[in-house]
Order: sequence, then structure tokens, then C-alpha cells
Amino acid sequence: VATSDTTILPGGVIWSDHGGNSQDLTLVTSHGPVMFKVSPARNQLAKVRSYLHLTHSFWYEPQTRCLLLSTGESGADMRAYFLIKKNSSLAPRLELPPPSKVSKFSIEKVPGSACVRSSDASLACLYSS
Repeated sequence: VATSDTTILPGGVIWSDHGGNSQDLTLVTSHGPVMFKVSPARNQLAKVRSYLHLTHSFWYEPQTRCLLLSTGESGADMRAYFLIKKNSSLAPRLELPPPSKVSKFSIEKVPGSACVRSSDASLACLYSS
């Protein structure tokens, strides 16, 4: 649900092939992703799905079509979506522990930062199937 304070995050317009004669448009907003199916041949735009998450930043890896969001009040809740050809599916949420209990494999926040920012991490495809 978009409100007057909902904004599209910088770089938050993602176009990808849907298959056939249509494409997917994902808008990454301050309140979560909003996904649309675009059919240029029919001159149609249809909202497919939206997720309501307070979103601070995001990463997108186009080869695997993986969208990772930094969500929650502190921005430490990481949510991954795989934008597959027919549906958008939610992978299990990865919650980062409080700073006092961070293990050596977790993503640590930049000192003095309120949330995990786009510049704090990268998303990469290690191999393709």
C-alpha cells in the first residue's frame, strides 16, 4: 500500500524479461517492492504483487534475478526475492543478530550507520546453472 511518503529508492526501477511477449517491472520503494507485468503488444500494465517492508536499501543481481532488501526499523533484516519467469518467490528471511552477538560470518554494519546501506555490501552470482 503506497502512502504519500512512499518513494522509489535510487536505482529502484528494475526491468527484466518475463518470457513470451511481456516483461517484468519491479519498483523498489521505501515500503517494499512492487511488481508489475508489462505487455507492450497489448499496451497493458498489471500489478502482480507487492510486499510491505520498511526498506532502506537493496541489491539486485540480474543474472540470477535476485533482489535483496535491507528492511526493518534498523535495516538489519535482509529479505531475498528471486524474480523468476512466472512468479516472484520469497526466500527465507535472514535476520542479523544484535551487534553484541554478531558471528564472524554475518554482515556487520558500518560503525555509526543506522542501517545496512547499498555501499556496505555487494551481491554477486558465483556460478550459473
